[in-house]
Amino acid sequence: MSEHTQSGPDAAANPPAGATPAFRAIDFHGTGKEYFGIWISNLFLSIVTFGIYSAWAKVRRIKYFYNNTKLFDFPFNYHATGKQIFTGRLIAFAVMVVYSFVTAIFPLTIIPFSIAFMFGLPWLINRSLRFSARMTSWRNVRLDWHGTYGKSFLFFIVCPFVAVLSLGTLVPMIARYYYRYFAEGHSYGTTRFRADAKVSQYYKGFLTAALLPVLAAAGVALLLAAISAKGNGALTPAHILFFPIFAFLFFFQVMYHAICRNILLRSMTLGEVATFDSQVSPLKFLWIGISNAAAVLVSLGLLMPWAMIRRYRYLAESTGVGLSEASHEFLDAQTQTVGAFGQEFIDLDGIDIGI
Repeated sequence: MSEHTQSGPDAAANPPAGATPAFRAIDFHGTGKEYFGIWISNLFLSIVTFGIYSAWAKVRRIKYFYNNTKLFDFPFNYHATGKQIFTGRLIAFAVMVVYSFVTAIFPLTIIPFSIAFMFGLPWLINRSLRFSARMTSWRNVRLDWHGTYGKSFLFFIVCPFVAVLSLGTLVPMIARYYYRYFAEGHSYGTTRFRADAKVSQYYKGFLTAALLPVLAAAGVALLLAAISAKGNGALTPAHILFFPIFAFLFFFQVMYHAICRNILLRSMTLGEVATFDSQVSPLKFLWIGISNAAAVLVSLGLLMPWAMIRRYRYLAESTGVGLSEASHEFLDAQTQTVGAFGQEFIDLDGIDIGI
């Protein structure tokens, strides 16, 4: 774990008066070899139980990553149970069965079902985000999600259409407000996160992220054109158009996600006691994604645990948190109010949305 100036949880959490808070990177102790045992047993048990055990497998997986993730020497904790997740999945499965049965008998019901799903999706997303947040804690204080239906409908339903209709020109503006909504919709205990990055930062990041993908797409197009020129008939104009576009979108999505993550965390605060930092290299993050995919493919999936650990470790070690001298009193106050959140939650889980 990287550390800029201080060592030990007490020194980091309570720097001398007037000192600048020291950023400490998130520390991750998991290993690919250790996680492989959990992954392979989860896979086997999920197969022999026809997927039923997958809910408990998810809990084991998340708990392994959380328990091995430490901030100022304190681990994160995950409180969900396999039964809770299985119940949520069972409800989702029942809805899908009803949908399939009704639309098979009455095909025209696909239209009202689709409309209902579109308007119900923001509610489902909010429930999922609330469940994920409430099941996560650090130093016995849980996170929470306070997103609203209206804003979730705007960002998850309306904005994707706006981004396409604007031919991508409004993507940075949408990204700014989406990431701000995601951050400020969360709280640690009773204290909300805040983020104030400027739109210009996202536009600058947009241009930076687009440069390499444009060059990569051009290179792919030239290569395919050269192959096609040999006259072997294997490539059509559709192939020459499709693959460069796919290469551009893949490269851009990965790199821009890393850049947006950096912008968001560097602008994010928690009350007056915590600031954040992110030093993810877009190029390295892209390389990790490509090489991970290649390793998993060549190994027929056996290197999946190694790839997951590698990606997670890089993101953890590239993320820093700084605590001010008031953090000790702040954490004590948050711990005293933890009872207000309760201990049991019946909610929905399964939609993965994050940064």
